[in-house]
Amino acid sequence: EDTLIPIAQFGNMDNVPSNLKFFTKNEDFIQTATFRYNSGHVMRAHRHIDREPPKSFRTEETLLVWSGSVKCNIYNIDGSFRESTILNRGDFVIIHNGGVGYEVLEDNTIMLEVKSGPFTTSEEDRILL
Repeated sequence: EDTLIPIAQFGNMDNVPSNLKFFTKNEDFIQTATFRYNSGHVMRAHRHIDREPPKSFRTEETLLVWSGSVKCNIYNIDGSFRESTILNRGDFVIIHNGGVGYEVLEDNTIMLEVKSGPFTTSEEDRILL
């Protein structure tokens, strides 16, 4: 069992707390947060500072189900099955480690995936389980 590094975190956009809420730690390779603000809140215009690329050795990803539903299968680092859950509209999963597979359950399902980069090729990026 992989207990030191989380494999995945699940959440739902209907349960977003007030203000800014990061679901990931500063040292994670992907940074995922939600925002809930009232009318009148202003986020000052900004850009991020160019710096030395972080030394990431793992691709982490966040998947948000915009509409429809998806069966999400999570796998341990060694490729063994860990858990399965159904993601519906507004649900998201943050994959930190291990593996993931998806099965679309409804026609016209729309998802948004964000992952750490840079991306090279599928052959260099992933191992099929």
